[in-house]
Amino acid sequence: LKSRCFQGSTPPSSHLRCTRAMKTRAVLQVALVCLFGCVGSHSPSPASSEPSCSSSSPGCNSQQHDEAATAILPVELISKKRDGGELTCEEIRRFVTGFHTGEISDYQMTAMLMAIYIKGMSSSETAHLTKAMVDTGHILDLSALGDTVDKHSTGGVGDKVSLALAPLVASLNVVVPMMSGRGLGHTGGTLDKLESVPGFRSNLTAAEMVDALGEVGVCITGATDGVAPVDRRMYALRDVSGTTSSLPLIVSSIMSKKIAEGSAALLLDVKTGSGAFLKD
Repeated sequence: LKSRCFQGSTPPSSHLRCTRAMKTRAVLQVALVCLFGCVGSHSPSPASSEPSCSSSSPGCNSQQHDEAATAILPVELISKKRDGGELTCEEIRRFVTGFHTGEISDYQMTAMLMAIYIKGMSSSETAHLTKAMVDTGHILDLSALGDTVDKHSTGGVGDKVSLALAPLVASLNVVVPMMSGRGLGHTGGTLDKLESVPGFRSNLTAAEMVDALGEVGVCITGATDGVAPVDRRMYALRDVSGTTSSLPLIVSSIMSKKIAEGSAALLLDVKTGSGAFLKD
């Protein structure tokens, strides 16, 4: 696929299709790493006050590494990523947990987000970031509701699929827990559209979300305090720091919410083009 995309004889239209396919494949590959790397190590239970990395994940099974990560100052972790280094599971966990508890400030997290935006992250780093974000809250247990599925878009201008798709799927007796976001950059989020409806409330608690799913089979809400709560603050910082289009940050934001909401299946709608984060 790569050779077809970069050969000079490849027609422009074919090149565009290849580029989009590669972007889509990259998102899906990293998302799968997050799913299989994080879901397997979780169970639907309240989060520990000291979230830990999975012992089955590379680099997460050493107490010495954890102690070393604790001794490193946040600025050293920012500098490491700024210089192109790969952060360990423990370093990522410490930074995310520190931000969640208030030990690490907004400006330090913003600096880290910019370093990630510029230098990127490996698939394993992205999976560790996703898991650390999940571990700041708990995973909902929706097993009693039957079949559950969610759909999430990476974001783009005019994206209104969720508003129609969620109730349509629910009408087929499939429960749709949908945790959506607000607009990032030039795009309008699902919640922004819904909150233009008088009386619509998007700040449901986890209990209210589960009750709504049991009653009507569908619920579209924003991130709750108990479900990947750190994502809401990181999401806001990305919006004002010019880091919205970072693929690792897009994937970790989406997958942390989706893993934590406890849905059995997930459909990813990867938008590409000039009006999307993943441009051609």
